[in-house]
Amino acid sequence: MFMRITQEIFKKLNRGPNVVPRRLKFAMKQNDFSSRINGVVVDLGAGSGEYLKYFNEISFGLDITEVPEKRIYHWNFTSNVRKEDLGIASILWCSNLLEHVLSPHEFLIGIKKILSYDGILVVAVPNTSIFNLGPFSGTLQADHVNFFTNTTLRLTVEFAGYEILYSGTSSFPKLGKLLAKFGPTIMVIAKPVHNFQYSSNANKILDKEGKIIFKSESIGH
Repeated sequence: MFMRITQEIFKKLNRGPNVVPRRLKFAMKQNDFSSRINGVVVDLGAGSGEYLKYFNEISFGLDITEVPEKRIYHWNFTSNVRKEDLGIASILWCSNLLEHVLSPHEFLIGIKKILSYDGILVVAVPNTSIFNLGPFSGTLQADHVNFFTNTTLRLTVEFAGYEILYSGTSSFPKLGKLLAKFGPTIMVIAKPVHNFQYSSNANKILDKEGKIIFKSESIGH
């Protein structure tokens, strides 16, 4: 009996390379995601292609290190979007990347250009609310600076001109919204608001190219 229990635990912990990661499996069950999965999926921060291998052959990844044999191409995440990527993505998959980005707001504004008109953005990041108390608490692990909670991630995406389709944790499939505070990973699925512009009270505007222009030269960012 003990041996059987041990074997089951071992199987759970050692699922092998072909088991779909939990957060991707969760996303695949969302209608907004599954209805677009046959289109081009662009994996931002693709790394070694952990997620990319579950997408179709027309999908590809972007990262600092290029791995052409895995359809992962170079982009540094701060320069202009590559011309060949404009308007191509049905899904932008952004898993464990946003916490590396120096300016998340500008990054989220910029990557809209990769999305097709009806495309969606999926962002997944570590959840800090289960480790820290207080509105400005976070965690530091290697080069991960994690300050996102479910609320701050949702607002960060929303304030960059997206409509939120889902906000919660992918760790508890049936209770993702209710238990968002307790899941180790939080996820937002969103679509861009077309012709998005900052409110008249803001000290900045978006020009025709989607570039942020500050109204006052005394305001930096």
